[in-house]
Amino acid sequence: MTTNDLTDIDLRAVANELGPQYAILHCPPITLPWFSSDESAVIAFDEATGVRIATTGPLSRATRIELATALVATILEDPEQGSDR
Repeated sequence: MTTNDLTDIDLRAVANELGPQYAILHCPPITLPWFSSDESAVIAFDEATGVRIATTGPLSRATRIELATALVATILEDPEQGSDR
């Protein structure tokens, strides 16, 4: 099995155990708007203002990990930087 065979959930579980460095290297692509599992955080894109992050209040550790991973994915997929993910 390679990392290409793993689902987003699998990769998040591994990232939770190994830390953010693994998440950065093997960050799955996301579709915007993105919502955390508990729907307490969202990342959206607006042509006028760019990427926007909104939360409903304090975030759990799990949600912070999800949000960090999703935010890294938006950076990796930034067309201005010519990412070749």
